[in-house]
Amino acid sequence: MKNILFIFIICFSFSCGIISDFKRIPAAEDEFIHVVLDIDWTIVAQIHEGSEGISKSNLVRVGDETYRIKDWAREFVSALSKNPKIKISFFSGGGEPRNLELLSKIKLMNGSGKSFLDVSHKVLSYKDLTEIPEALRTGDRFSDRFKKDLSKLGFSEGKTLMVDDNYRFAVNEVQQRHYLWLGPTFNHYEKFSDIPSLPIGGPEAKFVPNSYAQWFLGRNKLAAVWDIMEQSIDKHLKSGIPVDKTMQDLSKELDLASGDLNGNLKRSIDKGSKKLRRLGFQKGRVFQGNNCSLLIEGFF
Repeated sequence: MKNILFIFIICFSFSCGIISDFKRIPAAEDEFIHVVLDIDWTIVAQIHEGSEGISKSNLVRVGDETYRIKDWAREFVSALSKNPKIKISFFSGGGEPRNLELLSKIKLMNGSGKSFLDVSHKVLSYKDLTEIPEALRTGDRFSDRFKKDLSKLGFSEGKTLMVDDNYRFAVNEVQQRHYLWLGPTFNHYEKFSDIPSLPIGGPEAKFVPNSYAQWFLGRNKLAAVWDIMEQSIDKHLKSGIPVDKTMQDLSKELDLASGDLNGNLKRSIDKGSKKLRRLGFQKGRVFQGNNCSLLIEGFF
């Protein structure tokens, strides 16, 4: 009799939904944190010359173009994808076919075989940019003419983070506060010794690191970004502090926008890279020494 009563209670619980752990209740839209990533010069860098010495696992070919996946990008998105409270999107001024193919060829590091495209909430491209009327433009740059309106991705104030190498893409001041600007970006050089020794003039000069410290920072910037983002998201989930406030405070503290490697930024890179390395070892990374001195040799 007791067994019959027990079975009846279990069946009744299922039918009435009392045992709710077996059902996944969709979270309300405002419970999510939106993390939006630019593509070019943020998670990949186009390689214009030979790619000798670069691990094939770090290269992606789309049409006639070859891209080097930025250091820590795969670990970064893999870590984000583990958090059910985060929606990952991509917003690039590149063409949609290129963006979709590129993201489909970059795999996570969790062994699932899933790509960046597979875990994305939305992917927005050139056709999704907002064109600014000529009379309202502040300059002649591409980013003066076109803007990235994050409302197309479900922008929520205090719950959205946009990682981009160009803060000028922000459509207004409110959205700009949610931009984590990477500061100056450089062409990819696998080894410091690959950087041209001759003086480089003209507009290309600003894309060439002028010191080992600049090269090292360029290679490891996403590790610092992860440290900033993880703290921002953690504080928001624990105490409700807007993610953009913590992000901007930390970015200023590290002086990320300057493009110079200072002590605080070195420590942030060290913290971020140690956490991301738990997801697996990716060839081609350049690490700091235990005594905080920078190592000239990378791992290949």
